[in-house]
Amino acid sequence: MLGKRQKICFKGCLVRYNILTVLNEGYAQFGRLFINSLFDNIDLDTIDTIYIYDTGLSSNSKKYLSLFPKIKIVDSGFIALSEDIHDKGWQKNTYSKTRFLKEVLVETGIPTIMIDADCVFKCEFIKLLDLNTDMTVCRRTRPGFSNHLGSFFAANNVTKSINFLDKWIDRIENSEGKHKESPALSYVLENQNILQIQELDESVISALGDSSDVRIFHLKSDAGLETIERRINQPHLIPYIYRYLGELANV
Repeated sequence: MLGKRQKICFKGCLVRYNILTVLNEGYAQFGRLFINSLFDNIDLDTIDTIYIYDTGLSSNSKKYLSLFPKIKIVDSGFIALSEDIHDKGWQKNTYSKTRFLKEVLVETGIPTIMIDADCVFKCEFIKLLDLNTDMTVCRRTRPGFSNHLGSFFAANNVTKSINFLDKWIDRIENSEGKHKESPALSYVLENQNILQIQELDESVISALGDSSDVRIFHLKSDAGLETIERRINQPHLIPYIYRYLGELANV
């Protein structure tokens, strides 16, 4: 844990967020990088609960994750292991995230941040969130892709976010193709003018490489990064690999 940090307050009250991710045994090494780097870069006073939706974790992985405070492992009700990039298991996990997020918001009434499990935290990020907005999303500017990325989504206003999620889920379920989550997010965002939206750049909260602005690395599949081993063993991630895994990934 890093040193003492400034508390996040809104209208004089301390704000606590939930954090949510989805994890299965195929992503177990990602999960270790995610949870260890998260705990090194957050003030636990700003976190209520860290929800890990289990879509096929081993008993050993669940025991390991349970060693960390504020962790709640939730049985998703299904197993969806991914054996190949963008296969049916990956799609099931990806397209279920929004439903899990809605479930947590409805049950807890607490602002919640949904983050992909293949992320590594470089430094504190919650203070970036503008609590005067309804939600915080990841803006993507790479040509040929949708304008927003579903790897990071903060529901700051619970009620408005639930209503937004209904539209996002509906768009996902009524779209064609493998890559539906992020395009559906962009579509709903770009066809509304009521909500107050904060956009944080992909290079800050879902970065593919390193820079002084990076808060969160995203170890997503990309050109030349088709396997989990290649996604983890990237040069800018070596310090995190040895710190949290002890050795280079060998999947």
